[in-house]
Amino acid sequence: MTDCLRILQLLQERGEKGLHSFEIVQLVHTIRGAARIHDLKKQGYKITSIPESRGNAVGVRYFLQEQVRSKGYWRFKDKAEWVENEEPKQLGLI
Repeated sequence: MTDCLRILQLLQERGEKGLHSFEIVQLVHTIRGAARIHDLKKQGYKITSIPESRGNAVGVRYFLQEQVRSKGYWRFKDKAEWVENEEPKQLGLI
């Protein structure tokens, strides 16, 4: 799974909580999180960010702004894809 897809998946899972830039480093193992967020924005994903401190360090918390969708789920294979009116085939795909 690419870094962009993993970040997108984490943003989906976190919902209103969002994803902090430090968490991207820890969970995705990349220091290029901002560049991957930029790539996702270029692909059409609406992602907002707010500055957020952790101790003496300042980072950013990202939020995926998504439309309310009907029954379905995100499938992550080579790319992220919304599957309408189906239940997930395996655990962990949402």
